[in-house]
Amino acid sequence: MLQTFLERCRIAVERRRQYRSAGVTAEAMIWHHGYKGLDAALKAIEADPEDFRERVRADLVARLAADRYQRFKQADVFERALLLERWSQRRGQMIRA
Repeated sequence: MLQTFLERCRIAVERRRQYRSAGVTAEAMIWHHGYKGLDAALKAIEADPEDFRERVRADLVARLAADRYQRFKQADVFERALLLERWSQRRGQMIRA
């Protein structure tokens, strides 16, 4: 039981550490590639990475990509434009709404 608790704590700490960069990765996959980006994120989980950090990151990116894809697909035209405009304001992005 203690081992399970420690493993969950370790996963939570790693998710918190990687959340920001995983969010950017997920949004990039969705905004640039659409559903293909979501498929790529889900396939990364199926590959079952060896490293603990890679496995946590793949899971986090897939969850965030699914969330961003659902949000984008359910949005109306105005809301999509706002999402893409917010994304385009990040440094280094080529998408312009």
